Amino acid sequence: MTTQAKVTRDFRYDVTLGRTNLSGIGFRNPVDLALAKGGNIYVINRANEAQPFGTRISWLDINQDFHGEFGQRGTEDGQFIWPLSIAVAPDDRVFVADEWLSRIVIFGREGQPHGTWGTKGSATASWTAHPAWSSIPRATSWYQMATTIAFKNSHPKAS
Repeated sequence: MTTQAKVTRDFRYDVTLGRTNLSGIGFRNPVDLALAKGGNIYVINRANEAQPFGTRISWLDINQDFHGEFGQRGTEDGQFIWPLSIAVAPDDRVFVADEWLSRIVIFGREGQPHGTWGTKGSATASWTAHPAWSSIPRATSWYQMATTIAFKNSHPKAS
């Protein structure tokens, strides 16, 4: 015979960050966020196909201080088409998975482009599918993958 225990947790509303906005303070279709040292928060804004200029990463903190935004829609370094997931490595680099371009776009702490990693395909440093992470437990594997790239490939070359 097994006994099941009911576990409950109470949550209390604390704060709302941001508002709807295509640029600057606020978000437009936020799809993921990453917490970094010092209370920094990075949010992927994917906008939509009719408003591609709203696709960006917002950088703020828990005190609602807006520090800036970086990245934009495109295929060059520092750009992405369909950003889906984000992580921050221990060295403060920001990794953004671009599902459309099948690559990871790498930024410095303040948004400086640091190159890209991976291409769609089957060779080393390539993806056989889009880096969507939907089948990978993000709390462990995505973070571990980002930190592995950060430590093993401290200066990735642009693809």
